[in-house]
Amino acid sequence: MEKWARVLVGYSIDVKPGETVAITGGVAAEPLLRAIYREVVARDGLPVMIPVLPGLTSLLVANGSDAQLEYVSPVEAFVRNGVDAMITVGAETNTRVNSGIDPARQRVYQRARAKLLQTSLQRAATGELRWSSTLYPTDAYAQDAEMATEDFAEFVFAACKLNQPDPVAAWTALHDEQARLIDWLADKDEIHVVGPDTDLRLSVKGRTWINSDGHRNFPSGEIFTGPIETTATGRVRCSFPVVTNGREIADIRLRFEAGKVVEASAAKNEEYLLQMI
Repeated sequence: MEKWARVLVGYSIDVKPGETVAITGGVAAEPLLRAIYREVVARDGLPVMIPVLPGLTSLLVANGSDAQLEYVSPVEAFVRNGVDAMITVGAETNTRVNSGIDPARQRVYQRARAKLLQTSLQRAATGELRWSSTLYPTDAYAQDAEMATEDFAEFVFAACKLNQPDPVAAWTALHDEQARLIDWLADKDEIHVVGPDTDLRLSVKGRTWINSDGHRNFPSGEIFTGPIETTATGRVRCSFPVVTNGREIADIRLRFEAGKVVEASAAKNEEYLLQMI
């Protein structure tokens, strides 16, 4: 936990003396949350701990009125707009907690926070807000991965490079390798993705590639960009399930025309997928 916290605080967000740092996450991750708090204190930062009890948001979305769903608390606004840096620790104990909730109610809750999210993204883009998000190995995540919790924890530690003598050096080396790939892609105009039930073309001409090297998502290890919005054309099948907002969506199939989804289906929770689209 201490090694993990040192990398998050010292490398991912690089806390400076006097900076306000929000630390938020599920209480199942208490050992890591405490270690992060100690590390922020050690670097003369100003830690603000915001622990999250499991199931509270689901309780609100399931039972609250529209006015309650649309209420954005001062704490939410402070975390997004009032701090210099933010560390979020995912620690779900039930990744299907929202399975019985009407998707329309979830949309009300999300729409109410869209402006706040946009503001925080703008602050992050200008460097005014630094953030990092990690995932604590709970039983629920291990079950999703069909692994024993101890084995899943070791998988997470390895993905975070915490089992290496110098994790920061390992992330720096990964950055350099990914920079080589970005250099190769810099002058490419079109991406053509082909696979089982997948044939998708999209233009990336003039777009910027990002080197995701463990500063934001932790762990990471990807390069990414956004396609020109009107160019995605073709079909894609996501054979690996995704668990999002407390629901599992399996075997997602999408067909795009000029950047828009014109057909969508899923073997599980299709109605939710269609509502979100």
